[in-house]
Amino acid sequence: MQGKGTLTHIELFDTPAHLALEAALKDYYYWWKYCKRLKSKNSAFMARKALEKVKRLAHTRKLELLSLYSEDPKRKYIHNTENKEKQNENENQKEKE
Repeated sequence: MQGKGTLTHIELFDTPAHLALEAALKDYYYWWKYCKRLKSKNSAFMARKALEKVKRLAHTRKLELLSLYSEDPKRKYIHNTENKEKQNENENQKEKE
């Protein structure tokens, strides 16, 4: 079933993009609470800017996670058709022997 693999062979750690996203989320929540409490234009502006930063960093983090998942050895031939062809040739040779 797709999406059921594990990443036990890879050392996982907090990347700079992860830490920046976490800080940006904290900043957004700070300004959003401030905006709800005071109902000021400036705090709404700052919350919107923080949310734009979160969106940008979330995209960066998404790409990191996708690259991490694509390094899974079970899936190394999914996108590289040249390696798929070589793998198929090797399997055919083994079957003939």
